[in-house]
Amino acid sequence: MPSSHAASVADWLSAQPDSWREQVRYVAIDLCSTFRAAVHRALPHAAVVVDCFHIAQLAQRHLADLRRRLTWRQHGRLWGSKTRIVVPLWSPSPSGTGSPGP
Repeated sequence: MPSSHAASVADWLSAQPDSWREQVRYVAIDLCSTFRAAVHRALPHAAVVVDCFHIAQLAQRHLADLRRRLTWRQHGRLWGSKTRIVVPLWSPSPSGTGSPGP
């Protein structure tokens, strides 16, 4: 996100009446560091908290990446390789017997 967005958010917050800004104790944001910086600039006394949805979303994303890496490693494939030979786990063995491969 461009830094101009942070300036816009900070400017909007700073333009609010002092009485309103003084009452703000907590600000819930997503994991965007730009917004966090803007809030700290305009509302230095307010605590910044991350909402549960975005924490769960981040955890799920990292868990999915971990699953992919472990699956590729378990089956002898290189993670991050530009050329991948994808053999589904349910495919028959190369011998054609229909039994699972090694």
